[in-house]
Amino acid sequence: MADGVREAWTEAGREGAPRLAGLAYFSLGEDAQQTAGDYLTDYHAFLGDEVAQMTAGSAATDAETVKGYLAGFEAVGCDELVMFPCSGDPAQADMLAEAVK
Repeated sequence: MADGVREAWTEAGREGAPRLAGLAYFSLGEDAQQTAGDYLTDYHAFLGDEVAQMTAGSAATDAETVKGYLAGFEAVGCDELVMFPCSGDPAQADMLAEAVK
């Protein structure tokens, strides 16, 4: 998708390079998969069950996946990646900080 954005940018005659940003969901700690699944299937239910389940299944629920997402977005030249928690628990921020070490 990043290449398509860059191509469209150039075709539109824009100068410089587009700023690329992405979003990835995460849920860490005990019951991470259940928490992500509950939140994301409910939030994305309006898109239909297939899309809601696919989104829920894509949430990073361990440190290895978090690091993989960071590396993947960086590899395609993403300027900013928003890591969006699937829980309002403030401890998620601490767990994310620990996961990226």
